[in-house]
Amino acid sequence: MRERLANYIEQEGLRQSHQKVLLAASGGIDSTVLAHLFKALSLPFALAHVNYKLRGTDSDADAAFVTQLAHQLKVPVFSTELPIDTDQLAGDSLQMRARDLRYSWLEQLRQAEGYHLIATAHQANDNVETLLLNIVKGTGIKGLHGILPRNGVRIRPLLWATREEIRAYAKAHQISYREDATNATMAYQRNFIRHEVLPKLAELNPSVINTMQDNIQRWRHVEALYEQRLEDYRKKLLDQRGKEIYIPLRRLLSYSHPVQLLYALLADKGFHTDQLTKILALSTDTAGQVVYSEQYQLVKHRRFLILAHRDSQQASRVWLSAKQDQVTLPTGTLQLKVEPWQWGRTIPKDRHIALLDAEKVEWPLLIRPWATGDYCYPLGMTKRDSDKVGKKKLSDLMTDLKLSKLDKEKVQVLQSGERIAWVLPYRIDDRFKITPSTRQVVRLRWIPSG
Repeated sequence: MRERLANYIEQEGLRQSHQKVLLAASGGIDSTVLAHLFKALSLPFALAHVNYKLRGTDSDADAAFVTQLAHQLKVPVFSTELPIDTDQLAGDSLQMRARDLRYSWLEQLRQAEGYHLIATAHQANDNVETLLLNIVKGTGIKGLHGILPRNGVRIRPLLWATREEIRAYAKAHQISYREDATNATMAYQRNFIRHEVLPKLAELNPSVINTMQDNIQRWRHVEALYEQRLEDYRKKLLDQRGKEIYIPLRRLLSYSHPVQLLYALLADKGFHTDQLTKILALSTDTAGQVVYSEQYQLVKHRRFLILAHRDSQQASRVWLSAKQDQVTLPTGTLQLKVEPWQWGRTIPKDRHIALLDAEKVEWPLLIRPWATGDYCYPLGMTKRDSDKVGKKKLSDLMTDLKLSKLDKEKVQVLQSGERIAWVLPYRIDDRFKITPSTRQVVRLRWIPSG
């Protein structure tokens, strides 16, 4: 097993000769065998153990065992206690919390103590269990690679070995280890796969673990080819413009399976395929449709889909559709209403209220901080010796309005298409003003924060 481990580390490029490894040790068979193998290969490493205090004296015995193992192998050991409140968590939620705490502590320890890598003792059976869980829950091509041999500074040097091979090695070399009774409970999804599903699959194929490992390897190669092709699509379809990404609709729709392509391009943005199906189905509809993920919004805007951070208290650039009634920014709240209009009605004199001719508005609207080079045609500001409204830089407009430096920093603009429709809350653009032919208006009210 030592040679196979050495070959696997080299084949997957898991570490360089000078790199020190922090090995996450639970006291169980997998991490204990990996520690013995590291020692046999003379790799520089230390053991790191987390005691969650979940099993009383058994948890303390695990911690003591890892310390004793480190002394036996003559390597450094680090240990910590991170108790978890079991009244709030159970089953898989408990395991997820434990994992998050463990990785957070390991990373802090790695940086503080000068280690290069963190090794965990995931093995082949763990990998197959993860794959099956991914398939049952629903996954794309990335879920088919199971657990990766390396993810940043985290390495899994034992992924090639089956549980049976590890047990045989421990027995042959008289390696003692700790047994965790929770590995047998059905409270965890992984244990159900391990004890119920895989034995049934083994009835069809006694070598199911090895077969699935071969499948995982092939799918990793397919994924590499897939990523190469996807990179070509990224170059053709994702146009970074400032803080937004523009995706040309006509070009996207010219490809086969545009929904799946869009899902792949935005895989890390949290959108669901049903959301993307919806917005692409509306691609020839009125602009201004928006779908949201937790952190992002995808807006249909004329010939493009525009990806931007969604509106929030922290956002400085926010897209606004005709279906929204308000949006909140750090500097204030903008309320919106589209309503009928008849010429002759009184136009509010409150500068915090703006009425725009709805037919001249291009959805969605963009609220953003003003920028150097911005200009507009301020309503009521005509050229000298002329009755025509003149083009004016926003910097000059704010000087004319005698705004202080602090007030200038707070100025937002409401953008329609490529044109500024309103300098909040000081002046609307003449090109959006109400005329005798106006039949519908966009009523906007700006409520400054503070």
